[in-house]
Amino acid sequence: MTGALNLSLRPLSSAMQSMAVKREGFISRYFCAKNGVADYYQLLEPAVISAGTDFEIEFSCSLNNLTVDSCIVGYKTTNLGALLIYHDAPDGWRVLYYNGTVLTSWSTGIITSNSKLTTYSAVFSGDSVTFSNGSSSATGTLNGLGSVDIYFDLIGNQINTKLLDGIVSNLKLWRGGDRITGQLTDWYKFDTPNSFYQRNHAVPQGVELQSSILGEDFGGFTPESSNGQITIVGDEFRAAKISNNGPANIKRVITLEAGKTYKITVQHSSAELGIRGMAVGSPNDGSGSAKWDYYSGWIYSDSNGRSELVVTLDYNNIWLYLSSGLTVGSYIGYSNVSIQEWSGAEIIGGMPEDWFKVERQPHWNYWLKPEIVTQSLWENPSSYADQWSYNPENNKWTYLGDGSLSALQLLASADQPEKMLISGVAERISGSGFLSLCASIVDEYAVSDSQFLAGNPFYYNVVMDKSLGGGQQFKRRSGILSVEISKPSFREIMEIAE
Repeated sequence: MTGALNLSLRPLSSAMQSMAVKREGFISRYFCAKNGVADYYQLLEPAVISAGTDFEIEFSCSLNNLTVDSCIVGYKTTNLGALLIYHDAPDGWRVLYYNGTVLTSWSTGIITSNSKLTTYSAVFSGDSVTFSNGSSSATGTLNGLGSVDIYFDLIGNQINTKLLDGIVSNLKLWRGGDRITGQLTDWYKFDTPNSFYQRNHAVPQGVELQSSILGEDFGGFTPESSNGQITIVGDEFRAAKISNNGPANIKRVITLEAGKTYKITVQHSSAELGIRGMAVGSPNDGSGSAKWDYYSGWIYSDSNGRSELVVTLDYNNIWLYLSSGLTVGSYIGYSNVSIQEWSGAEIIGGMPEDWFKVERQPHWNYWLKPEIVTQSLWENPSSYADQWSYNPENNKWTYLGDGSLSALQLLASADQPEKMLISGVAERISGSGFLSLCASIVDEYAVSDSQFLAGNPFYYNVVMDKSLGGGQQFKRRSGILSVEISKPSFREIMEIAE
């Protein structure tokens, strides 16, 4: 397989067959899909660039809808120096900032013409901005830009307007110059699907307390009252409720540093959703007097059994509460508690299903999106003619070969992506003619009976491009055939702009 998208139809080599199973050498990551809805965005720690400081912003994005405005860099409130970078449909990319009176804008003249994953950069030097998409660039002026502090704190949203319909990743900020002369201070990959907290990879995450916080000495935790009890069974640290006479949770004072931001993670020994995990409060105001302000209520676990909280401290210590069982005789088990210094972003809104995994080989110029052909789709295709029949015993479809043009179409044409990688196997073919893998004018999408070796299946691996005409369907192209096919793989292709 090569990096080019015009793959020719051919049997897979034994090495290819092995790779397809083991996924050896593949790079994988997650993207978060934004669907242009309000209250769904990334909230950053405010990125403030001091007046007179040169800086550069880089980001990668793919837009689903080029007819609507889509914000990448935005802000919550229109204050002096607020920065906005967005796709201004249909005119291309635009850069704005608020000068205290009005939004001052510059249209870059760079047009986004497709949904390829493209990397853009904006270099700010004084009042000058140079915007580039890697293949072309333009320079413009925003009067007064260099004389005010510049800030942004939203990704994919600008006061609930210009909502991003697509994906964004690898947002980077260099301060004190461009990527050559400045310092990389912010780098958000937005690739962590099991947490709504997204790391700033430009800042080391200092681990203050590791898993030893739960140890043979009960990790320094004590029951809140005689109604609670701590036990350790194997590797499981248990907080139990033993009576109904009052609070039964367990707690510990942890010394940290006021003004710093920390991510506190509690891992339950059972990966269940909705377990009451932890609460965090400040035990005193620094003078020794009691102070019972809480940074949070009870934090409940996600589907991975993890409770997380990011908090900026007012004081140098905290009370960390772990929940006990809620009824007498019950307990909640914990396997790890960690506290890290934190710099990052928080994803507001959205659902776990908005995340999707992609993969590619290092030399490919595209990502493969998740598998489209589910078992349900395979058994219940969009349409099929009477000449096709499904056999649930061997999970295969058979074409009876009466010389018609009858088709088996898994996805309706409107639901098929513009480009996708189609791979699979035709177990047997007999007669004289061609089996078409795609309704297209391109002959490489058809396989003939003469390409089968006696008793051997035919492995196909081809890119379908709807721009060449038609779409995906299995059908007789010519001649009279009998065909048996196994469940194929359809993977949408997300191209990476060169």
